[in-house]
Amino acid sequence: MARLAIRGGPKAVERDYPEAFKWPVFGEEEKRAVLEILESNNIYGVIREFEKEAARYFGVKYVLAQNNGTSTIHAALFAVGVGPGDEVITTSHGWLLQIMPILACRAVPVFVDIDPKTLTMDPEDLRRKITDRTKAILVLHAYGHPADMDPIMEIAEERGIPVIEDCSHAHGAEYKGRKVGTIGDIGCFSLQAGKLMTGIEGGMLITNNEE
Repeated sequence: MARLAIRGGPKAVERDYPEAFKWPVFGEEEKRAVLEILESNNIYGVIREFEKEAARYFGVKYVLAQNNGTSTIHAALFAVGVGPGDEVITTSHGWLLQIMPILACRAVPVFVDIDPKTLTMDPEDLRRKITDRTKAILVLHAYGHPADMDPIMEIAEERGIPVIEDCSHAHGAEYKGRKVGTIGDIGCFSLQAGKLMTGIEGGMLITNNEE
């Protein structure tokens, strides 16, 4: 085994730190696309084009572009009827803006443990935390790793509870051949600058449910 660089061995990354970790990275194609939009007479047409292309990629009927990922979660909670006093089950292992939309609905976040093997929602603790006030389950797919969706969906379907997937950290990830965001009732994505797919800022909500 080669000696670590910190102990005098060869560097694994030759580029300087700022350059090696620069993100997002935009090439000439992206720059030209932005200029074309700015110079066109219809700066909104590209949004509809994006929604259609995203729907094709995910294989869903509906995609709604939004201003950020937090708004997609807020809209999803509103869509499934979350209101004052309701409980939304989720994990605390995530970004705080995953939780703020729950509070914005004047609902109560109920935290379940994570599975140490996946760092995502533990289905067994989920079952224990469901009450008569549970209105939705908000699942976070962490670090590109999907949550164990089969038991989560089974539990949700037993109780008639809608499942919202927060896919902001798992663009393109798949669970048993299905893209995350297409397994629950609604999938939420952030397109913020630090995400795998970025529009500098933005979000999208995907679903097959017209309501």
